[in-house]
Amino acid sequence: MNLKKNIIPIIIIMWLIPYLSQANDDFFIEGYPDKLSYLSGQMVNFHISTSEERCSIQIYRLGQEEKMVWSSDSIVAGLYPVPENASSHGCNWPVAMNIQIPHDWETGYYEVRMKVTDRGGKFVQRNKRTAESTMFFVVRNDSPGEQTKILLQLATNTYNAYNNWGGSSLYGFHGRASLQGHRVSFERPGNTLFFTAGSMIL
Repeated sequence: MNLKKNIIPIIIIMWLIPYLSQANDDFFIEGYPDKLSYLSGQMVNFHISTSEERCSIQIYRLGQEEKMVWSSDSIVAGLYPVPENASSHGCNWPVAMNIQIPHDWETGYYEVRMKVTDRGGKFVQRNKRTAESTMFFVVRNDSPGEQTKILLQLATNTYNAYNNWGGSSLYGFHGRASLQGHRVSFERPGNTLFFTAGSMIL
């Protein structure tokens, strides 16, 4: 029996196991705000769950032009479970960060772009992975219509009705086990139809 031939493969396998498991870990970032619209001066709370310890966030006002109004590359976040009833009762994730709406921010639609990056996993160490996600909120006027001639109307209830994140939407065709939900929560990652195929829907 050649002990050397048998021991070397075992040592290699034992050395690879933790790295292989880490390479297969989920790599993601998701989040949602505590409300969908705010007045100037109010506080926005962001609930974020991610596989990484830190993430970057950029906030853009979307309109005729895309304008970045806030950014940070060092937001501390955590990894939180998805409750079984997340689609109906929300995720109940803790607040990862908050900002106060500055008085010089214009009213309108704001997109929050979240991103995490690494070097391809601890086993590979050669490539770069990026996971991205978005959420949105609206800054509204405390005296609507006094100084503006344009109304921005978002079908947020419709967005949420079709959102099947966490299990179910209000439609059975893409719910978990093809079952229709009878209640949906805004306190979970969602999406918007405000932009479709690069075109603004107004």
